[in-house]
Amino acid sequence: MRKLIISFLCVLLAFASVSCASKKTEEENAPADTAEKVSEANTEDKQSEELSIDSFDYSEPFDEKGCWKGINALEYVTLCDYENIDIPTDEELKAEDTNKYSYIVDYLSKRCNVSSYPDLMFDYQAKALCVSIENIASSSNISYHEMLNNIGYKDSDELIEASREEINEQIKKDLIIQAIAEEQSITMNEDLLAEYFKNSYDIEDYSSYVERYGIGYLMYSALSEIVLKTVAGEAVFE
Repeated sequence: MRKLIISFLCVLLAFASVSCASKKTEEENAPADTAEKVSEANTEDKQSEELSIDSFDYSEPFDEKGCWKGINALEYVTLCDYENIDIPTDEELKAEDTNKYSYIVDYLSKRCNVSSYPDLMFDYQAKALCVSIENIASSSNISYHEMLNNIGYKDSDELIEASREEINEQIKKDLIIQAIAEEQSITMNEDLLAEYFKNSYDIEDYSSYVERYGIGYLMYSALSEIVLKTVAGEAVFE
């Protein structure tokens, strides 16, 4: 159950929204003395402050083109042949409870090889995971520590270590997307970003999104869609 929860959270991190089902641990925590309780409370307060969704910088690791700062993805990824993917029909995809772009991402992830996982990407995804859980805890009117206990973890370190496989899988997908962008010389700019919002969300004024998420994260999101459309053989924007 814990692995399913973390997998679900990691999949949704790229879309800046999460949801999860909670699971109470089977064993109660042993009673702590007063000093330990005070220390734990102070730790919770500090963790909540550090993990606040309102202070999380979505754009921190991205440059103004939406690429991971200082990372040449082609140095990490051996790409498979992605130009002739046999994509199932819409009916077949629906029967598998998936869609064309998810199919492409899974296809690439299974066939491309990644040599290593940059610390920059891991640290960002790990923090984003913790922030997502803090956001859920806040919405549920419980502390971050209580939320961790509810899904079976004693602290952030245990959560992150248990989630390493899922986090690395998300990093692999990001590296593959950026590697294809590098190979295809796909470069983001403000005009493409405006088209992305207009065509994908029917939004012309996206200034509030820039204020909330930062230009780097929005460029990263748009770049991912453009790369997938390119792999699918579609017009980037009609």
